Parts: sequence; structure tokens; C-alpha cells
Amino acid sequence: MTKRKSWSIFKRFVSDRTAVLLSPFPSPSRLDSFRGIEVRFHRNREAVLAYVSRHLAPTREPAHNHG
Repeated sequence: MTKRKSWSIFKRFVSDRTAVLLSPFPSPSRLDSFRGIEVRFHRNREAVLAYVSRHLAPTREPAHNHG
């Protein structure tokens, strides 16, 4: 699925080994999985994280659980 959102709506990101979650909330929220956008890696984890880091500051919190 393709979604277009402005970087300005995202406040933080959290990554694990398979994906990065872009969240509109400044701190962890139960609504992250409903309002956030998950970007999955495909052998490009470092490139994706570098790109996201240019737009958002990383947060230090437990890794996002993908089910």
C-alpha cells in the first residue's frame, strides 16, 4: 500500500530488526499501531534508518513489537 504523509506529522520513530514505525505521538501510545506508519526493511535497514533520521530524531524505548 502507498500512503503519502508530510514529515511534519511524525514526532518520533522506533525501529526493530524488520521495520521502522513512524509515530505521530511524541511518546509511546497505544494508538501507535493505528495512527503510525510502519515501513518494512528489505535488505536496506541502514539506508532506511539513515533517511528517516534526516527527518526525525530517534527515540530510546523498547523495540516495536510486530505481533
